[in-house]
Amino acid sequence: MESIKRPRSLTKKNLPTKVSNKENQPNTHINSPKKEVSYRISWTTAFLMISLTIVFDLTEIIIDWLGNLTAAFGLGLLFWGLNIGGVIFMGLTFFVWFKIKNIPIFTSPKRIATSAITFIGEMIPVINNLPGWTIGIIVIIIISRSEDRGGIIGKATSITKNLKGKASVGKKG
Repeated sequence: MESIKRPRSLTKKNLPTKVSNKENQPNTHINSPKKEVSYRISWTTAFLMISLTIVFDLTEIIIDWLGNLTAAFGLGLLFWGLNIGGVIFMGLTFFVWFKIKNIPIFTSPKRIATSAITFIGEMIPVINNLPGWTIGIIVIIIISRSEDRGGIIGKATSITKNLKGKASVGKKG
């Protein structure tokens, strides 16, 4: 048998003695599986929520303008009452919807502030022509998805919950 001659570049003498760690490690950032996040509000639910708020904001604008047009005939108060009833209905609808999705409105200061500003803003006659429900619901969806993902908002929420838990441990009651 004939011996196979290796080219000079592949002999042990010509191999580098130190190999950097980057060359030995596999590309973990390319092949690693991404962490699956279970969102409490899916994209489908978010789309349905936002669609409902857009429809309600448009309906609210129509009711408000009809109230202004018919105010001379004494029907303005009727349309104002319809508007207030609609605001209460939407507030309860989204309260229950978020509760079903395990997003309690009254446990996070951010969600409390967003809900209160939206609810009160929609009761004021001129301000209710703005898309308050749509903006408020989008903000709550962003907050909840960020908390699910563990983003900056989620980390801030977990820090405040930890601080509250540590503060209540030392109290005697």
